[in-house]
Amino acid sequence: MKRKVKKRVVKKSDNPMYMRVENPKALEKRILGSAISTVNLLKRFDNFAEIRKKKVVSLGELRKSVNGIQKEVSSFKRGLPKVSDEDVVEAKVDVSNLGSIDKELIEIESRLKDL
Repeated sequence: MKRKVKKRVVKKSDNPMYMRVENPKALEKRILGSAISTVNLLKRFDNFAEIRKKKVVSLGELRKSVNGIQKEVSSFKRGLPKVSDEDVVEAKVDVSNLGSIDKELIEIESRLKDL
């Protein structure tokens, strides 16, 4: 025997101001869930905007620091005495106090200079 299925018929009223809502609790839960996710997105956006402002401030400070360092380096270079190639003397390293790896490194460097 087949059971008869009742069909729900929603009547449209003449007054469009009011409308019947099927399962209002579920609809309310979905709306509140959407509101919560929207608020979370707004929080994330505000956090992102705050981080962006801090980044701009930090980059400005970095530029000021780099410019100051460049000025200091240029004044340091101006303060160095002028040295010609004739005045440069190669330093000899005392090999007796170095380890075996350092000795090999010095030998390789000396052979490289001879080439």
